[in-house]
Amino acid sequence: MATLIINSKGLPTAVNLGYDLSLTAVACSNYVSSPIGMFIPNSEVWVSATALYSDATETLALAGYYSDGTDWKYWDGNSFTSGSTC
Repeated sequence: MATLIINSKGLPTAVNLGYDLSLTAVACSNYVSSPIGMFIPNSEVWVSATALYSDATETLALAGYYSDGTDWKYWDGNSFTSGSTC
């Protein structure tokens, strides 16, 4: 008999974010002009998110600056290393 394993963490939360490889101001403005769909851990909010994924299977996102139009954060490909307001 097969055992069903349920992910107790839940699915990651979808968020729309602006992105730029090197400039915070561009990431902030790209939130309005060209947002991209990303994912953060379930039950977390953007400002305090601990990880960033490019898809719902939790593939780590590419490095760069990401913004929700209010706050930006730098993701180095493994963790957030800095952040502030737009």
